[in-house]
This record gives sequence, C-alpha cells and structure tokens, in this order.
Amino acid sequence: MRRSYVSALALDKAQEDAPPTLDTPFPLKNKLPSILISSFFLFLVQKNIDTKTGVEDVSPVIDPHFFRDSVITDEGLRTKFMCVVTKGDPPLRFHWLKNGLPFLAHGDTTVQTFEDSSIVTFKRVSSSDRGHYTCIAANMASSTNLTTQLIVNGKKIRLFSPI
Repeated sequence: MRRSYVSALALDKAQEDAPPTLDTPFPLKNKLPSILISSFFLFLVQKNIDTKTGVEDVSPVIDPHFFRDSVITDEGLRTKFMCVVTKGDPPLRFHWLKNGLPFLAHGDTTVQTFEDSSIVTFKRVSSSDRGHYTCIAANMASSTNLTTQLIVNGKKIRLFSPI
C-alpha cells in the first residue's frame, strides 16, 4: 500500500529574510489543502511512500546512451528510437510526443513498450517523419523525458547519366 504526501515550500521574494518552510507531510484526501498565498511563491511536491517499508518511490531515469540528441537518416531507410529506463520503481508508463503533440504509430511505424523500455521503429522513414520526438517515462514517484530530433535527408536524384 502506498500513501501520498505533499510537502510545501513557500518563498517570499519580497522580504529579505525568507519565511519558515513548511515541510511537514500530511496525507492527501480527495483534494489539496487550503493554502493562503500572498506574496509567496508556493511549490508543492508530491511524495509517494510505501507504507510497509517506509521507503520513498524511486523516480525513473532514462539512459541518454540509448537516446541521442539527434538521428540523421536517409528517406526510405530504417531507424529506431530506444527509450530505456535504468533506474526507477515499477510500474513504468511510457508516452511519446512528436513536436510536442501525442505521437501515434501509423503506416510503417510501430511503438513497442516493455517493462523498462519503449521503442519507436520506422520501417521506411519518410520526409513527413522529420521532427522532435520526446519519450516520457513515468511512475508513482515522478516523470522524466528526453527529446531527440529526427533529421531526414531526401532521396538522391541523379540528374545526369554517366558517360
């Protein structure tokens, strides 16, 4: 069984001496606590703690070794994005975005999701596949993401035949 807690940290940028912080966890019921905000900036952090062990859930970490900043390929070739989580408590959930919008597999593109990874495979890359792809990995503790750019070179056209 897991119990959710919220820790609140208030910062007053208008005053020289910062107000005291509130870091006392309290159980969440169906709503957040009432909080009076004047000149304070408020940050709420949800923590999920296993009630049997008392251990806080571990946030997911995506291995950047498998997820490069950009992928350059030629039109018509195969390529894939591998989003591998090397740290983080299960269960993990994966979501993909293309240019900031939900990505749905189509045509020659598939998305496979496993316990600790998700793979987007392009069987035949086309120019319409160009863009920024974001993998989001989430669990009870938090979520994280990495983005890569798919650069697609057009087909090479021979203008002159060899002599």
